Amino acid sequence: EIFGIGGVDGNGQVELAEALAGLRSYRGSILLKGEGSTDVAYIPADRQSDGLALAMTVSENLLLGRLRSWPPRREVEPWARKLIARYEVKVSNPDQSVSELSGGNQQKLVVARSLDREPPVVVAVNPTRGLDLKATAFVYDQLRHARDRGAVVILISADLDELFAVADRVSFMTAGVLSEAKNASALVGGSP
Repeated sequence: EIFGIGGVDGNGQVELAEALAGLRSYRGSILLKGEGSTDVAYIPADRQSDGLALAMTVSENLLLGRLRSWPPRREVEPWARKLIARYEVKVSNPDQSVSELSGGNQQKLVVARSLDREPPVVVAVNPTRGLDLKATAFVYDQLRHARDRGAVVILISADLDELFAVADRVSFMTAGVLSEAKNASALVGGSP
């Protein structure tokens, strides 16, 4: 499913996402079908500061998602071109600098790198912030595709329209606590 988590920014959503992605220490464990899971793809809220190495090329940024299993050097360009085509990233070539791409194409690159290895868990934080309608629809389709192939997708967003358009189930986070919203007061930190 796509599990949506909403709420006013600053209520622990980023900390939760970072803990799930293994970027922040936490107590407890992530269980998927009763088993521990560490294979989590992370689509961060800020693609430029947290999602990409702007001084590197498109190919190099795609490889960052494969630190454990890089393709042989002679296969990198064909592999990168295939990924660029599948995720509709508009680039002149795989050696183009990521800093030259539009925001939508930078986000498609982050999504491509995150979802290419078909992880069982995907954590996406405000994945369409600042994108145009076409790029937004593309990101939504990719999250749905991940869900449909069996991944658990955790969509953390401050955009209520996004949550209700994409998520199968939605909860809200207030002061670090997740709860189902029974009425509007739960969305702004009031008592449900």
